[in-house]
Amino acid sequence: MHTDLCRVSAIEISAEHEETVCNLFKMLGDPNRLKIVCALMGTRMCVAHLAAYVGMEQSALSHQLRNLKQAGLVKSEKQGKQVFYSLDDEHVSGMIEQAAAHARHLRPIGGQ
Repeated sequence: MHTDLCRVSAIEISAEHEETVCNLFKMLGDPNRLKIVCALMGTRMCVAHLAAYVGMEQSALSHQLRNLKQAGLVKSEKQGKQVFYSLDDEHVSGMIEQAAAHARHLRPIGGQ
């Protein structure tokens, strides 16, 4: 019988975490926020340098950083008058790397 071939997924997202997971994908679904997160992979930057790197006005960048911080994707650290931003933890880099690998799988560069 075909039901023998159907297995239960090894991954189950609890009801209490569904909204958080959906919000993470929503945050990463915006090209500007994705650029910010990618720019912070493996490093930290102040707003001025990050704005120049991703090509955004500082006010717009600050708004996006606030959203990313509330979503738990980035964190900030104040040193003197400067505020430095970095990814919250290694899970964020892992999500981006997995998504990029999947994108390459779906649409290889130079492939069909």
